[in-house]
Amino acid sequence: MKIIRYAVTHPVTVWMVTLAAVVFGLTSLARLDMRLLPEIRYPTLTVQTDFPGTAPVDV
Repeated sequence: MKIIRYAVTHPVTVWMVTLAAVVFGLTSLARLDMRLLPEIRYPTLTVQTDFPGTAPVDV
């Protein structure tokens, strides 16, 4: 309850802290390297077997 009481009795301080948080947030957002569609590579593994005369289920 002390935080609420302090915020009510010191509104200028609360506004300054809020404004600082917004400015820091916008500055951080502007400096982030964001891409709309980044290139994503999924690791893949291909196994090829040669077993003539059998069904794929049996292999």
